[in-house]
Amino acid sequence: RRNQKYSQIGNFMLIITLGPTKFGQLRHIDDVGQNIQVCCYFSSHCPATIIYQMEQPHILNTEDLLEHPCWEDAPESLRQTLSDMASSKICYRRHQHILPACYPSFNTFLGRFGKLLQPVERIVALQDLRPGTTLLAGANQVHAGPPSPINGRLFAFCIGIPDDDDEDIENASHRRQNDDDGEVQYNPTLLLADLCCMVWDEIDDKSRNYLLQKLISYVKEYPQETYQRLLSDYQQVLRDWLGQLVEAIRENRSIDNLLIEAMRNNNDNTSDNG
Repeated sequence: RRNQKYSQIGNFMLIITLGPTKFGQLRHIDDVGQNIQVCCYFSSHCPATIIYQMEQPHILNTEDLLEHPCWEDAPESLRQTLSDMASSKICYRRHQHILPACYPSFNTFLGRFGKLLQPVERIVALQDLRPGTTLLAGANQVHAGPPSPINGRLFAFCIGIPDDDDEDIENASHRRQNDDDGEVQYNPTLLLADLCCMVWDEIDDKSRNYLLQKLISYVKEYPQETYQRLLSDYQQVLRDWLGQLVEAIRENRSIDNLLIEAMRNNNDNTSDNG
């Protein structure tokens, strides 16, 4: 990144995909804060990580979200609730949030992940990378691991950490509370599910139905993903419900009963574990 110095690396790992693989990952954002992501590819004929360019305007805060063409029809109850929580701190509680991280405000949270709520404009997918090819990606980059129809994939991953002098106060404070190592990861479905958890008890049935219809549209984009491996036992009810929704959509069965169940649920039913 221009005018920024990186003197440390973190979260180094070797990633092996035994191939060939028919399906890749669902597009997502890894929370790396002000860090950069570094991938060095080792295998031959290796497809690179898929990069998604999202349609403008970007969703980077609550105002962007409510004014975005995809969200401008949000019901008043939802609009008011989101506006009220714009400056509220987002801090993980195991029964009300999906992923363990804290953010100074809901606006900051959307600044990290809000682009997932936008339509995709263009997909960039490099093929047949030579061993030794190294690619860098900055924060908030929507991406996904690709299918690998010929071979498996072997690459090294790490994050590049900037010198403290190059960070603004808010990002430095956030990094002290969170690792910013890419392990907190949202895809569109989980981001919207977490948004539902945040506002569910404060919105009316019209707003609940609005969010559920958006959630269904995200699930339909990638019916291969069941989300079972992405949600912990603390989200058992949500995990099971999403799994049933995916299965019903894949088999072209009615989802009416699942929607009725979701409409009636409150946050205190997120988990059966207390």
